[in-house]
Amino acid sequence: MNFFRGVMGGQAAGPQPSGAETIHKLCDRVASSTLLEDRRDAVRALKSLSKKYRMEVGTQAMDHLINILQTDRSDSEILGYALDTLYNIICNDEEEEQDESEDENSQKQADDLGAQFTEMFIQDPEHVTLLLALLEEFDFHVRWPAVKLLTALLKNQGVQLQGVILVSPMGVSRLMDLLGDSREVIRNDGLLLLQQLTKSNAAIQKIVAFENAFERLLDIITEEGSSDGGIVVEDCLLLLLNLLKNNSSNQNFFKEGSYIQRMKPWFEVSDDNSGWSAQKVTNLHLMLQLVRVMVSPVNSPGATASCQKSMYQCGLLQQLCTILMATGVPADILTETINTVSEVIRGSQVNQDYFASVNAPSNPPRPAIVVLLMSMVNERQPFVLRCAVLYCFQCFLYKNQKGQGEIVATLLPSTIDANSISAGQLLCGGLFSADSLSNWCAAVALAHALQDNLTQKEQLLRVQLATSLGKPPVSLLQQCTNILSQGDKIVRRGSKVQTRVGLLMLLCTWISNCPIAVTHFLHNQENVPFLTAQISENLGEDERLVQGLCALLLGICIYYNDNSLENYTKEKLKQLIEKRIGKENFVEKLGFITKHELYSRAAQKPQPVFPSPEQMLFDHEFTKLVKELEGVITKAVHKSSEEEKKEEEVKKTLEQHDNIVTQYKELIREQDAQIQELKEQVASMSSQNEVMQTTVTQQLSQIQQHKDQYNILKLKLGKDNQSQSNGQGDVSQVNGLQTEELTQLREEVEELRKQHTLLQTLLGDKDTLIDTLRSEASQAAEVSAGGSENEELLKELEALRSQVQSQSAEINQLSTERQELLRRAEAGSSDVVPSTDSTIDAAKMAELESRLSAQTTEKERLKEETKTLSESRADLEQQLASATSTVAILQTEKTKLQTEVQESKKEQDDLLMLLADQDQKIHSLKLRLKGLGETLPEHKVKTLKKNKNAKPHYSSFRPLRGMSNQRLDTTVRECACFKMTWRPQYRNSKFRHVFGKAATKDSCYDGVPITRSVQDNNFCAVNPRFLAVITECAGGGAFLVLSLHHTGKVDPHHPRVSGHKGNVLDIKWNPFNDYCIASASEDSTVKVWEIPPRGLLKNLTVPLKELQGHSRRVSLIEWHPTANSILFSTGYDYQIMIWNLDCPEQVIKNPVRTISHHTDVILSMSFNTDCSLLATTCRDRKVRLMEPRSGNLLREANCKTHKASKVLILGNLKMLLTSGISRWNERQIALWDPDDLSVPLFVENVDGSSGVLFPFYDPDTHVLYLAGKGDGNIRYYEISSEKPYFHFLTEYRSHLPQKGMGVMPKRGLDVSSCEVFRFYKLVTIKSVIEPLSMIVPRRSESYQEDIYPMTAGNKPAMAADEWLSGIDKGPVLMSLKPGSQVAESHSEMSKGLGNSLETRRSQSRPGMLPLSYIQDQLGTKDGKEDNGLADDDRCRLPVSNGGDLPLCSPPRTENELLLKFHKQQEEIRRLRELLNQRDVRVTQLELEIKNIKNSQPQGSL
Repeated sequence: MNFFRGVMGGQAAGPQPSGAETIHKLCDRVASSTLLEDRRDAVRALKSLSKKYRMEVGTQAMDHLINILQTDRSDSEILGYALDTLYNIICNDEEEEQDESEDENSQKQADDLGAQFTEMFIQDPEHVTLLLALLEEFDFHVRWPAVKLLTALLKNQGVQLQGVILVSPMGVSRLMDLLGDSREVIRNDGLLLLQQLTKSNAAIQKIVAFENAFERLLDIITEEGSSDGGIVVEDCLLLLLNLLKNNSSNQNFFKEGSYIQRMKPWFEVSDDNSGWSAQKVTNLHLMLQLVRVMVSPVNSPGATASCQKSMYQCGLLQQLCTILMATGVPADILTETINTVSEVIRGSQVNQDYFASVNAPSNPPRPAIVVLLMSMVNERQPFVLRCAVLYCFQCFLYKNQKGQGEIVATLLPSTIDANSISAGQLLCGGLFSADSLSNWCAAVALAHALQDNLTQKEQLLRVQLATSLGKPPVSLLQQCTNILSQGDKIVRRGSKVQTRVGLLMLLCTWISNCPIAVTHFLHNQENVPFLTAQISENLGEDERLVQGLCALLLGICIYYNDNSLENYTKEKLKQLIEKRIGKENFVEKLGFITKHELYSRAAQKPQPVFPSPEQMLFDHEFTKLVKELEGVITKAVHKSSEEEKKEEEVKKTLEQHDNIVTQYKELIREQDAQIQELKEQVASMSSQNEVMQTTVTQQLSQIQQHKDQYNILKLKLGKDNQSQSNGQGDVSQVNGLQTEELTQLREEVEELRKQHTLLQTLLGDKDTLIDTLRSEASQAAEVSAGGSENEELLKELEALRSQVQSQSAEINQLSTERQELLRRAEAGSSDVVPSTDSTIDAAKMAELESRLSAQTTEKERLKEETKTLSESRADLEQQLASATSTVAILQTEKTKLQTEVQESKKEQDDLLMLLADQDQKIHSLKLRLKGLGETLPEHKVKTLKKNKNAKPHYSSFRPLRGMSNQRLDTTVRECACFKMTWRPQYRNSKFRHVFGKAATKDSCYDGVPITRSVQDNNFCAVNPRFLAVITECAGGGAFLVLSLHHTGKVDPHHPRVSGHKGNVLDIKWNPFNDYCIASASEDSTVKVWEIPPRGLLKNLTVPLKELQGHSRRVSLIEWHPTANSILFSTGYDYQIMIWNLDCPEQVIKNPVRTISHHTDVILSMSFNTDCSLLATTCRDRKVRLMEPRSGNLLREANCKTHKASKVLILGNLKMLLTSGISRWNERQIALWDPDDLSVPLFVENVDGSSGVLFPFYDPDTHVLYLAGKGDGNIRYYEISSEKPYFHFLTEYRSHLPQKGMGVMPKRGLDVSSCEVFRFYKLVTIKSVIEPLSMIVPRRSESYQEDIYPMTAGNKPAMAADEWLSGIDKGPVLMSLKPGSQVAESHSEMSKGLGNSLETRRSQSRPGMLPLSYIQDQLGTKDGKEDNGLADDDRCRLPVSNGGDLPLCSPPRTENELLLKFHKQQEEIRRLRELLNQRDVRVTQLELEIKNIKNSQPQGSL
């Protein structure tokens, strides 16, 4: 320790060692010391010397310090010293004050030294990964130095370190976690670290934004007091600028995340603006820059317009205008506010109109534009402020013809108000003032009022200016040319060239594309000679720019000349140029404009930014005009008169053709209008015709009725006349008619008699059938398992009931007919006149009446028999009900016994495990006794040898589970009384040893350009035939479809599905068709594709179906789980649409249902097993449960402590599962009761990472898999319906982060390897898709029925129309056993009562098969066994979990089951006694070993 005292400052005798020697000794001590205290003191000494001897410590101690970070992770103090030392040798910031004699070379050498040490440190990327891992340490003395060291490394070698962090697993996520640290020092330094990290790296910027950076930073700004905050707010704003500047993806994410609305409170300024601190000015300046980044002219026009609209709607523009018109605002803030308002209103008509309506708080109120122009033409104002006002005026007039008209109107004589100052007066005052800068600004501002507006150019020609008393007024155009020609004579402040350049730009903009203005300009005889004189002279360097602009103005006069002035036609002007200037000289002078340095600078961006007023010569819009006109003017000057004539002729011909085409178009429009009118007339006439036809039909029917009535009356009238003339003939006729009617009555009576006979025969048959049914029912009542026969009896009774009802109806019909015959007979007898045949007719009528009475009696007898039959049927039904209840009771008892058997099996498994542990312990203790020299009795040695050569085998016991949980707990407590070795209790599950097995490199899919979209989707879909993955591409969206066996390197030119116009966001395979896939895209459409059986041989661009209904991009799609051709889609229009694909149209524009309960973007959807319920999560953090068919909202959850992002309906458990984040940004999973969504049933925190958790649930095994986006690990849980609900199984770890996961359906798994789940992991950093299998370890390779219950197959349970009509069906189940077929639907499979009960049991306990199925399987296997095998071998079969279960046939009757149960209870009791004896023996052996150790000498041990 004397050495350390010398190093740390103590006095030592003798010569003092040099710094290098001391450091060398310290490094040796760090490398060789075995005591942690020595190494800690040595590292502390190195830290104290690291600033003074930076070179020596860096070269000698860096490797040792890195080794300390790797090996001594348990001691936070030594880690802090090592990190501080590394920071001192790498950081270039000198805290000590340097002498004035030291020059810049020493500082440069220090910077080079820091860069060299940084390069040494990051040569091995593992060093950076080690630093990132240390950030997870919560200790302040470790985490803070690590943050500072990473910041210093980024400052020295930012690009290289960014690359290392980018590929490091969870690297950016760990850095983002620093923002959530409660210690402000670490959080603030974390901000500085992220600033360095995000510089000029778009990929890292996107990842940081994806890690919820915007919300965290805005929260920090709000907590710190917004603009009134300190340096922390400044750091947050700088980081936001790094993330948003020149990054369109992050800008779009910022806008769509509604973060623009959160910026409004930043700009709330109080009335008292005195006392602005420097920090507040800086903060507000950065906030304004942040707004400008979102609406910068360099952004895409669509994104800029969207942000401008959002800023107006949320009131941000209004708040900025309030600052603009406020008093006491510092000049820097005011200037930046003007620039910000300029870009917010640029090109947005709504924002420009609002800005025009803003008034300054003056008396009288003046428009804000007038107040700003007053500052622009005032030479006392700062230069930067005047530039900002000019830029604001330009942006106000950009693509704003309405605003241009209002500005020009203030110059016209009819609108001038002598009592107020207008914008036009200010522009004219600035244009003719003595300040050259005011001249230039006013000229450019007026030029923008004329930009691309022919009407305003012509209107401005009307402006007249009064020069002096007694002289007539002159036009504004003439005054500008006069000032231009007399420029040298007027005394001005500033550059004279600036004034002339401004006027020339105004004139060029004014007369371009305006022949009337060209004529006015040429009408002044002095203008052309002045221009030619200016161009032809040999002037200085400063005047060459003026010459070029004069050449441009003269060229515009030639190009836009309409030859209305004889002296200045195009040809004469060109001749004048050729004579006085020369064409080559003219073109050379014209080309000097674009060669000027300031021209190139002004062409870069629209904002006028100049270092000094003298360099303010060109305007951005004017540079566009020059670029447009330079070429055409050059051609116009070089063209001859003949070429111009030809061009004019061609133009005239084209104009004539255009006129003819226009006439034809008008004629076609008129004809179309006439055709439309005629169509409407035809439609109206057709409707009138239909009405007329209906009326005619009604009238014809009325006429026919009248005719019939007339014929009847006529016939009656004729009969009356005939009866009066000859009564005898009438009597014979009436008698003849009566005879015919009686004949008809006889025939009807015969038919009734035949029907009566037939009914009697049928009744006899039914009596026989009833007797048979009674006998069978009495037999069925004695049989307990007669469920199927009882069902047949019920069906036959129902058929009998329907036949009896039909017979009753026939009897009633016969009675009605008889009454009708009697009525007709009475009517006939009353009308017949007495004659000689009346006696015969009366006898016949009496006979008929007797027959009818007999039939009535027969009918009464049939009624009595029917009543008796009904009573017998009721008795049968009662007997059937009693038999059914007996069967149900027996079945319930059978179920209870089977449940007790299963519980007994579980208990005996535990007891067998305890016995195995005790055997092993006794064996080890005996070995230890023998090794200690203790002689064992004879029987002990034999037992030891026997145990040595043979393993204890307990599989001969019949495993039963009749013991209850309480009794098992009692047994465990009894065992614990003997101080036995016992491991912690675990939950008995066949899936507790599930492990993840990643595919080999040859079985992966390499070279896949996985999409870089930030959407929270899986980007991958899998079925047993194909793998589909969304890819990154330009010019639209596309995705790859690969055959499942197409592993290895993927061809970069592999055909794709590329029919979308925007990026593809989600893909899903049809669960009932392996060749059909649906895709959703940013182009607001959903498309359904049909994949060829052999895969894609060329790009697929034509979809099978196209769904058009969403107004914004579609983010999520899901297929109906049981119905065919039903697809759900949702997008950024906050709507869920249901589509029926079972229609002939290729383009479907109308969904069958639209659900509009959401107020923000929907993040996930989930259905229950029959799709009668739909659960969703939304960006508003609410969980909604609804009925999808009707769209009714059932329940809604809004839990403030759990922000859900993904949701699953656990249909077989009747619960909801959500994944999301807590209030403290910790990832969580939660379980909900679907009947009560007010509070979650259970919430479990997962970790503190920020990636979205994707839950995957296997309903067959009740296993939940959690995979986080950006994580490398996958967690497994087993979920139960009782507390604590979640049972953690294990975790799969990998260093490769996943971007998305595809899941293989259960029918595509490899059951021979006991695979229960399979992921397809998207690894973006390596462009690889890695299959990952979840396997249950089993010794046998045969089919394991206990882990593969019946699962959903690939057959739909119903058609789309059935589901839409209100039918709900569960999935069609199938077995995964090789060679099995898809099962029928559950309702069709379970026809018998016993089968239905067993099926319900198997469904309520996943993984357990029905008893009848086990009996059938065992019976089949028993039939195939060789009779020569021994009984012990025959009754044993290798099964799950590495144990052997007996293959003895299960009990087939209740008596056998009870007998087996009692035998097992006896076995369990015997096993308990054996276990207690073993525990006692273990205790005795431990005491013997202890006594032997105590009796031996201490040295011998």
